[in-house]
Amino acid sequence: ERPGKEDDVQAVIGQVYGRTADIKDASVFAISPGMIPGYGMGNALELHMQDKTGGDVNEFFQTTQQYLGALNQRPEIAMAYSTFDVRYPQWLVEVDPSKCKRAGITPDQVLSTLSGYYGGQYVSNFNRFGKIYRVMMQANPESRVSPETLKNIKVRNGAEMAPIENFVKLTRVYGPDLLNRFNLFNSISVNGSPAPGYSTGEYGNPDVAWEEATKADVGIELGLFNKIKIQADYFYEKREGIFIQRESTPSVVGTKTAQWVNLGRMKNQGFDMSLEFDHSFNKDFSISARGNFTYNRNKKLYDDKPDQIWKYQNLAGFANNQQFGLIAEGLFESEEDIANWPKQDFGTVRPGDIKYRDVNGDGVVNTFDKVAIGYTLVPEINYGFGASVKWKGIDVSVFFSGVGHVTRIIQGQNLFGASSTILRMGQIFEDVAKNRWTLDNQNPNAPYPRLSLNKVDNNQQLSTYWQRDMSFMRLKDAEIGYTLPESMTKKWGLSKIRFYIQGKNLVTFSDFKLWDPEVNANYGNVYPLIRTFAIGANVNF
Repeated sequence: ERPGKEDDVQAVIGQVYGRTADIKDASVFAISPGMIPGYGMGNALELHMQDKTGGDVNEFFQTTQQYLGALNQRPEIAMAYSTFDVRYPQWLVEVDPSKCKRAGITPDQVLSTLSGYYGGQYVSNFNRFGKIYRVMMQANPESRVSPETLKNIKVRNGAEMAPIENFVKLTRVYGPDLLNRFNLFNSISVNGSPAPGYSTGEYGNPDVAWEEATKADVGIELGLFNKIKIQADYFYEKREGIFIQRESTPSVVGTKTAQWVNLGRMKNQGFDMSLEFDHSFNKDFSISARGNFTYNRNKKLYDDKPDQIWKYQNLAGFANNQQFGLIAEGLFESEEDIANWPKQDFGTVRPGDIKYRDVNGDGVVNTFDKVAIGYTLVPEINYGFGASVKWKGIDVSVFFSGVGHVTRIIQGQNLFGASSTILRMGQIFEDVAKNRWTLDNQNPNAPYPRLSLNKVDNNQQLSTYWQRDMSFMRLKDAEIGYTLPESMTKKWGLSKIRFYIQGKNLVTFSDFKLWDPEVNANYGNVYPLIRTFAIGANVNF
């Protein structure tokens, strides 16, 4: 029934979101229908009784009551009920048209006057904060809907005011509630909830086993001249039978929770190496240096996820937690640029908004154009190096550390400008305010798109536009010390005294400048590492 990719349930939902993205005063949610008609996402059910005969409403009500009685006898139903009643208290309003005609008024005028007192009278609209508010005038409940109040209600009769009780008669009656229509037939709603009972729960697996790992390691250790040490290793590991939940089981099977099975497969490979150098030129002067480098790349081989419509969106074949998103092609420069570009299904697009590549070439940019971009939040490269120099009583040491092949997709109202409206979420970074696209700065390669008073869904998509390289190198430690000569310390009855000045997290070198690239935060909402300094002394007795 759904031969094309554009007819897939998720594709249809994507179209709904795309076509309703410009509705600013409402939030639209689209979900696929439940497998069983009448059951929704919650623990309840709603049925609609239909009278296709067009018969008497009382007979329809009695049939519904009989059905409710039988429904409540079912063990799988905890409770079933309907709020509809044929003896619903109400007022019968009778307007005498002959009296109205003699007074020179119409029955519509009488009913309109009654609506103003009993039901509420529409007055006008007023505008505030860009929204239209409707104003209704309405009497207190105790002053409404009773024969006695008719004495206080007047209807205009030419230049005079006549008591409305001259034309209207109110009678207290009991009759059917308001009947709804469902599929063009009279309908009575029936609500209920299922009774507690047994379900599939956690489906057991008697064949659960340990993961299996195949490992290989080739290394070399080399020493030269009693000064240099080199160590290098290449490692490979393939893990099979990783404990994961099944994701290929169709929903029609009826299991409540996906079964845990030994199906996952992944491999890791890379190398690590270290270098050490120690040399003493004489008793007063020596130097030592250390360095290490590690590279590790993993690849998910199988995760039991069904094939995606577009194969490039399969997670298997990429690193674990690989980042996916759209490929940005800069910013739209003009309305003509927008008209000549494939349609983007993320709301209304204007000059200064982000343009994305139509990866699959179907003429529309949507979620099916998201591909693997960048790396993951876990660095593939880790390294560190440092050196220490001693000359007589003076010693100096430094240590650097860094990471590479790591990316992050930054996001948040501090960058987008407004996650809903500017009245609630409008704080932005200074860098955004100064370097965003504006009418005075129509740079198609600006680091930030245009800002708006309302949420711009198009500019908040995960994409290469917001992806940043989080590689960095940091001067982690630096220390300068001075050790007093032994001839001096021995006079004081001490073995050794050393004074030092120490600094931590002193300098960070990175292309990313908005916040500390090492902190785990998408919009800088984490306290950064602190630069610290210390002055102290070590005294040995």
